Amino acid sequence: MFNAKLIILAVLAHMAQSASKFVELKTEACTRDNDPGCDHICVVNPIYGPLCACHFGYVLYEDNKACVLTKEYLEAEQNELEEDYIVPVTIICLIGGLVIFIMAYITWYCLTRDQDQLVIVQQY
Repeated sequence: MFNAKLIILAVLAHMAQSASKFVELKTEACTRDNDPGCDHICVVNPIYGPLCACHFGYVLYEDNKACVLTKEYLEAEQNELEEDYIVPVTIICLIGGLVIFIMAYITWYCLTRDQDQLVIVQQY
């Protein structure tokens, strides 16, 4: 009985070692001949053949070729864009307010001067 268990254990260990060697096979990029028409990434799996994969933030669509954005990725990008625009918009508003203030001061200065303070430039 003990010998049978030992033989079964040895066979299972050998099968696991053989399977690990099979799993260690590297995947390669598809060529034009075997590309199934993937949107982003095409890899050749030694077991299943050419397969499509997607970049980060995308998932494979039902046709196993097209990649679509995930809702979580879109929400994260929207939040990041909102955070990225806070500082530039604030700076633009401050500069715009400063320009409006300077133009108002110049206009006020030009309208409140007396005629004797005017200097007429001669044209040649």
